[in-house]
Amino acid sequence: MFNSLVDENDSSFTFYSDVEFGTKASKVTVGPAYATGITFTRIGFSFGRKDSQDYVGIEALHSAIILSFKFGIYQEPDSDKKFVTIGIGIGL
Repeated sequence: MFNSLVDENDSSFTFYSDVEFGTKASKVTVGPAYATGITFTRIGFSFGRKDSQDYVGIEALHSAIILSFKFGIYQEPDSDKKFVTIGIGIGL
């Protein structure tokens, strides 16, 4: 269906940055990204603050057409406390 719209051999590698702000958390993620046709994959290092606590982590995201899948593993630098995030998003 989308083959006539996008050349599947068209791919690019770049670096990205992503900033998120919320009422209880904020995060900055930087890393490499790879786009091919209608898909976009990125993995990066995250630095953030949640509920007055700093954290660092690794985050991966894969998008295709209008769906995005996100996975992250984070840890508080001063402790062994870890947490995982998993997300699915729809872009319009």
